[in-house]
Amino acid sequence: MKILSRRGTIAITGVLLLAGMLGCSHEEPAPPPEPITPPKAAARKEKAEEKQRVAAENQAQGQAATGPKPAAVPSGPPLFTVHVTSEDDLGEIPLSTKLDVTINEGGGTPPYTITWDFGDATPFSNEQSPTHVYAFPGEFRASVIVRDKNGKIAQDYADVIAEEPFDSPQAGPAANDMSRKEAFEKLKTMEREKAAK
Repeated sequence: MKILSRRGTIAITGVLLLAGMLGCSHEEPAPPPEPITPPKAAARKEKAEEKQRVAAENQAQGQAATGPKPAAVPSGPPLFTVHVTSEDDLGEIPLSTKLDVTINEGGGTPPYTITWDFGDATPFSNEQSPTHVYAFPGEFRASVIVRDKNGKIAQDYADVIAEEPFDSPQAGPAANDMSRKEAFEKLKTMEREKAAK
């Protein structure tokens, strides 16, 4: 048997040490840490588990499990709300738009103060059903604020689009694009159907 030189012994020892440092060990990797649950989520989970445990105990004892409690019925007066409707809210300038506000009187106390802002820097109106003429093209929000005798406030709005005439040289190619008008009409129809439900 031949004895290795000192250099050979050191080289073999170095290779073995290096192999051990590069992860050639057969140890199992550490398991991933438990996920951290926020305190509220943990409390909800504990409450749900407790509810299930109590229900199971009740059933085991021959008692009916308690179901969910009925939803609370709101008490007090109805909410004070208003709803805006508009006619001719898309078209060429000058655009005459008829607006109206319906007041849910169950939640407010008459008399009511009505203030319309047409969104085009023109004077406000205090009428319940004003007709407003938009003289310049643009997208406007006609909003109404209704205040009752006790100072309660309700508000709503309608969007209005006033466009350049289709035959106007300032209108450009976008004025002849009917898809925008069709999309707006479809949106208004959807809003009306939603409000009717």
